[in-house]
Amino acid sequence: MEKDKLSELPKGWLWTNVGEISVRIHYGYTASATDIPTGTKLLRITDIQNNSVKWDSVPYCNIDDSEEQKYLLSDGDLVFARTGATVGKSFLIEGCIPKAVFASYLIRIFLAEEIGRKFVYYFFQSHFYWIQINTGQVGIGQPHVNAQILSQVCIPLAPLNEQRRIVAKLEKLLAKVDTCKERLDKIPGILKRFRQSVLSAACSGRLTADWRENNPDVESAEELLKRIQEERKKRYEEMYEKARQEGKRKPVKPKNLTSLPLELEGLDKLQINWKWTTFNEVCDDITVGYVGSMAQEYVESGVPFLRSLNVKEFRFEPKNLKYISNEFHAKLKKSALSPGDLVVVRSGNAGISCVIPETLKESNCSDLVIARPSKGLNPFYACIFINSSTTRVHIENTKVGIAQGHFNIESMRDTKLPLPPITEQQEIVRRVETLFKTADQIEQRYQKARTYIDQLTQSILAKAFRGELVPQDPNDEPASVLLERIRAERENRENVAKTAKKPAANKKQRSKKAQPQLEPKPPLEPIQLELPLFD
Repeated sequence: MEKDKLSELPKGWLWTNVGEISVRIHYGYTASATDIPTGTKLLRITDIQNNSVKWDSVPYCNIDDSEEQKYLLSDGDLVFARTGATVGKSFLIEGCIPKAVFASYLIRIFLAEEIGRKFVYYFFQSHFYWIQINTGQVGIGQPHVNAQILSQVCIPLAPLNEQRRIVAKLEKLLAKVDTCKERLDKIPGILKRFRQSVLSAACSGRLTADWRENNPDVESAEELLKRIQEERKKRYEEMYEKARQEGKRKPVKPKNLTSLPLELEGLDKLQINWKWTTFNEVCDDITVGYVGSMAQEYVESGVPFLRSLNVKEFRFEPKNLKYISNEFHAKLKKSALSPGDLVVVRSGNAGISCVIPETLKESNCSDLVIARPSKGLNPFYACIFINSSTTRVHIENTKVGIAQGHFNIESMRDTKLPLPPITEQQEIVRRVETLFKTADQIEQRYQKARTYIDQLTQSILAKAFRGELVPQDPNDEPASVLLERIRAERENRENVAKTAKKPAANKKQRSKKAQPQLEPKPPLEPIQLELPLFD
């Protein structure tokens, strides 16, 4: 974008600034908001959301009748946020509104009568406007734009009739863009519901109904549970005997060596060969990550140390991953992680879980629930079940603690899950991964389309303010004539005002010293433009 492109405006257009086409630019009224219905509402920056105002929720203020007239809003007013996160955002007051004034953190522009309000408003949405606003922001702690900066914002001015044609075309095109955005923005919600329906179908057996018909002769979940119990008892007996022979301390007897009766009331009826069980029955160990202070233990590189922010639904998130030394890791044997372990977030967004991937050969973790599945439980099937909406609700309801609830170890052990045969678990995992991959591809296409739509809006606005959106009419009155008429009207108003002030000049001067003038006087001299034109 070279500077010499500033002159490339159509015939009849010219460059000016906001001050040149405005009658007045001023700040809003300073007052405290109240819910008491005083009759006059107070429009604040926070009341303007998504380019709209819910007037019913706008509070009131106390204001004298004499002051009210200075700040009363009406159809066609343009207001700007001059500070805060939305600095530079504009809003066009349209239609019938309740009696309202605007607050002090807003700036209002009174445009000259012959300037199209919507033409200027659309310019304030363009990339070229934002380049200037972002360049002109002042303030260190809280960036803001004052009335003087706003008055100097450059704007390409079209003939009045062409302004009207541009606005009509913009309204038509941008309405189509908005419709596309609305339709696109439904996709994330649809994909979220789709993924949850897949998980629900997976955990109920509906997803693999055809597979069961084709594979009737498989080891049932009941037989699988018996095998898990036998293998667990055998391992414990071998460890016990080895410790006895070596004269070492006997191993602690696991709590899940024997099956406990399971209350089935309220549980859904399962598919053939499935069985209700608990995580305590199908996990060799369930424990919790390290909960001590870590401030002094982090190192630049070493053993990965996972926190809750590193656990996302179905995936490990390496962003913001911390590390601990090998020596400290060796001390935290209880919370050491291995590939295939299931980790579950305990507090906050409790229930989010993922399986430790093969890429994390050695790692440790903070305050997470750690489940180490037995050979009869596919960890990815367990992850599917934990991340399903039904289980997430259960986890939320079983959190303990007053200040901040936690999903604890006992709750994890007692959590019931429908257990399919091990071969069906593998098929469930395969089908879920396939369907989720399709959903991910659709989401990627959505992201690309959303980016394109956002760029399309700016592309349309750029064409509009380069004079390329609608054809020019040589019979239109040039913008230079329009601007000279506005200047003449301003000079006439100023002369009338000076004449009215003469009888009490001394008094007015004293008053002027006592009350600083906040409203900038719009410049009358042509300006030299040094800003790049937008694409």
